[in-house]
Amino acid sequence: PYIYPLTLSTTNSRRSRSGKTFETLIRIIFESRKIPFGDQKSLGKNFYAKNNLGKIVDMIVPSSEAYLKNRRETLIITMKTSLRERWAEVAEELERTSIPNIHLLTVDENLSDNLIELMRNHNITLVVYDEIKNTKFPKQSNVLGYTVFFEKEVPHYLAYLS
Repeated sequence: PYIYPLTLSTTNSRRSRSGKTFETLIRIIFESRKIPFGDQKSLGKNFYAKNNLGKIVDMIVPSSEAYLKNRRETLIITMKTSLRERWAEVAEELERTSIPNIHLLTVDENLSDNLIELMRNHNITLVVYDEIKNTKFPKQSNVLGYTVFFEKEVPHYLAYLS
């Protein structure tokens, strides 16, 4: 009777660690490129609660101030190592918080055209490995590779600063 809860706990712990590692790597990329951002750690629970943002929002680019001024001109980012049905949490959060759109960064490679279309209907832009974008989803505008994300999409939102 104890084996299943133990393996479940181990599996969830491993998933949690991989998610934190993924978030840390993305944060390092932002920092190394000197891209301004606010994240859950720097903004704090108070900002999220006060502005009706759920825990699904991992980063705001360029800042919380820009978000408060005009949320359409900010890049709202969430990260999930694997999607499965968990992408639906993002869609629910979008609806609940009235965020106009969100960028979902992932390392998941098990994606389908149907899933991409569902995400498009919820204003979710998916960011995946360049190879996945180029081979599986070259024509889907709501799917970006990491290179385009960092070299074009992020600068697009930073342009609102000037």
